[in-house]
Amino acid sequence: MIAREFDIKQIELQRLKKMYDIKDICKKAGVSFEAWQTLMKYNGRKTKTRTIVRILRALDLPVESVIIFTDNTHNEPRPGKEADL
Repeated sequence: MIAREFDIKQIELQRLKKMYDIKDICKKAGVSFEAWQTLMKYNGRKTKTRTIVRILRALDLPVESVIIFTDNTHNEPRPGKEADL
């Protein structure tokens, strides 16, 4: 099974670069503060795709720059991670 997660650090970094308060980005994206909290807490695993896309558009971030696909069917490390030997 392939799961999706998002690079929360990249999203937060872009928010800070644009000097947006969390309330500002939620308003601009048209999402609730609770939706933002859920995205940050669960790396997007429990957030609707529509909500994530709205936040990324408000931050001018392409989805490709923050999405992380994980394949849970194999024990292979994610890209950039060292395998435990």
